[in-house]
Amino acid sequence: MAKRIPMPDGTVLEFPDNTPQAVIDAVQKREGSAAASNEALTRSLAASYAGQRDVGQMGTVERLAGGAKHAWDRAALGLKGLVTDLSPEDKALLDQGKAFVKQGGTAANVGNIAGDVAIGAVPAFRSQQAVVKASSVLPRALAMISSNPVSSAAIGGGATAAALTPEDRGEAAAMGAAGGALGEVGGRVASGLYSGGKALVEPFYQSGRERILKRSLERFATDPNAVRQAAQNPQVYVPGAMPTLAETTMDPGIAQLQRGAAAASPDVASALAEANKQRVGAYKTVLNDLAGDDAKRQAADSARETAASKLYGEAYAQNPRANLTPDLEVEIKELMQRPSIKSAMEDARQLALEEGKIKLWKDFRSSSDPASDGSIAGMHYIKKVLDGKIGEAVRAGNGTQARALQDTQAKLLGVIEALAPPYAQARAQYRELSKPINQMDVGQALSDRLFPALSNYSDDLARTRGETYAKALEDSKQMVRKATGLNNADLGTVLTPQQLANVQGIAKDIARNTAAAELARVPGSPTAQYLAAGNVMRGIGGPVGLPQGFVDTMLGQTVNKVLNMGLAIPEQQLQRMLGQALTDPQTAARLMAAKDPKTVVDLLRPYFAPVSSQLMAAENR
Repeated sequence: MAKRIPMPDGTVLEFPDNTPQAVIDAVQKREGSAAASNEALTRSLAASYAGQRDVGQMGTVERLAGGAKHAWDRAALGLKGLVTDLSPEDKALLDQGKAFVKQGGTAANVGNIAGDVAIGAVPAFRSQQAVVKASSVLPRALAMISSNPVSSAAIGGGATAAALTPEDRGEAAAMGAAGGALGEVGGRVASGLYSGGKALVEPFYQSGRERILKRSLERFATDPNAVRQAAQNPQVYVPGAMPTLAETTMDPGIAQLQRGAAAASPDVASALAEANKQRVGAYKTVLNDLAGDDAKRQAADSARETAASKLYGEAYAQNPRANLTPDLEVEIKELMQRPSIKSAMEDARQLALEEGKIKLWKDFRSSSDPASDGSIAGMHYIKKVLDGKIGEAVRAGNGTQARALQDTQAKLLGVIEALAPPYAQARAQYRELSKPINQMDVGQALSDRLFPALSNYSDDLARTRGETYAKALEDSKQMVRKATGLNNADLGTVLTPQQLANVQGIAKDIARNTAAAELARVPGSPTAQYLAAGNVMRGIGGPVGLPQGFVDTMLGQTVNKVLNMGLAIPEQQLQRMLGQALTDPQTAARLMAAKDPKTVVDLLRPYFAPVSSQLMAAENR
């Protein structure tokens, strides 16, 4: 039988029965010296890796960190070894790290394993996704693997470990495959529990609720970046009428969120109703300020009559013969031949008599006593009659007749102003003082078109008649003529630039509101119910692989209802905050611009900067 003799390093050697004892003693002595030499070498290498410190005197955290660092060093040099040979210094660093892990005991080994898992987790997960995507072109036997995330993660983990391990890539591939599979399952469960726990707490404090709303807005938005940028500077068409987030961004997803939230949440519906009330109030303010009240109109009428009467009185006092020239006599005779003048003279005489005014000039012929035969006032009455006839022709759609009458009136005015220069000043003053009155007439007309009688008792936006209002703006000449009696005048000639911008802004605002509502008309769009409960569901479901739309399914909503029983108070706070974000775009922009809190990886990143540099250097060679 063979003799089994233990050696100093723990190994057992077998010797033949007839082996002399002296030989056995010599072997034991030699192996003992080698073991002592190896132990000393290991301690020396470990100390070099630890910065010339005794590993046995280091604390648990330091040994954990050292073990993790060896994993990162090995990964960096593994990548380097894929493209070039390792230098003696690189190999020495690997030997030192291996010695450190051996000398560091359990803590160093745990740190080393944790480092390997951290390095391989993301590539393994991404590889699992890649394998799934490639399943359509894989043979049937291989495609079966893609249906199992654990199997495909093992592929990724094995490939990653082999790539990042310079010493023994075959062994590393096997170990990495096992680690990838276990990491896929354990990592998903652990991540789900962590995320779900954090999500459960978030609704109970302000910054947590803001993060929930940020994620909700980004989830609904078709283009979150565009929504955030547009919301920072909402375009206000009417002073005091702030557009909603959906109207500001014209994002279909946000429009659907607004519609669904209003239908599901009384708090959001109340916020939108209040916003619409303020909007209608802003419309009324613009048009009421333009239309004025009875006192304002009476003051404007009085000012116009007082100023114009003085100038017209001076014109009426003019002797028509004083400025009569032969050319004017010829023009007067030509005018007398026009049927409209002959007809207007009789109508003017009747109007003057009805008003108790002075006797009108019988015709335009010169007279030695103009005061007995006619007057500038008489001509003015003829002009007023022509005003009415021109308006009748325009309203009847008889453009040819209207233009002919306007030509006759223009010639008549030329004659009057030549005979009595103060008349032109009186007309100019009258036109100037008529502007505020015409503006009031236009403001009242626009208000009547936008607001029905019932709107005096309600500020409901739905009661406004935006289509009728817009048509009045499109055909502004007709609207102005009906409101003021002015011919060939439109909104641009009656209103000031700011007044015009305000009344047009109302139409733009209503059109934008209508367009946003149309964007939201998508059957079956998700709502913003159960924000708090949905946040918990997504926190758990995302890491464990539940589809994104699971929360909005019937089953997901049922689970949300159960969870919401314990989250009712923070849920109401969330809905109120959502209402504010939907009615105040700048609030939404602030929420969406907020940075997410740092994760554990973010907090640890500075400590692994040196290792990251090594990885980048190896990849770039």
